[in-house]
Amino acid sequence: MKLHRFDRNALKEWRDTGYKHVHLTRSENVGLTEGSEKPFILLEPYLDDREAKKYGSVVALTSAEIEQIIQDDSGKYYK
Repeated sequence: MKLHRFDRNALKEWRDTGYKHVHLTRSENVGLTEGSEKPFILLEPYLDDREAKKYGSVVALTSAEIEQIIQDDSGKYYK
């Protein structure tokens, strides 16, 4: 798996797949920010909201927070 930039195309792909919730994790909280790379938000989509809510920092895929991540170009995801 490789990290990819989260943008409007990824958002559309996730919506089309049926994802409704996203778990957000700051990169420094999981040791993903190395060297000169700027901190980012790691996004992990979930189909089942009950499963997603077990992890705390979960927002709806349609939330203002997701829109802000896209505008700030601060999101990445594994694919």
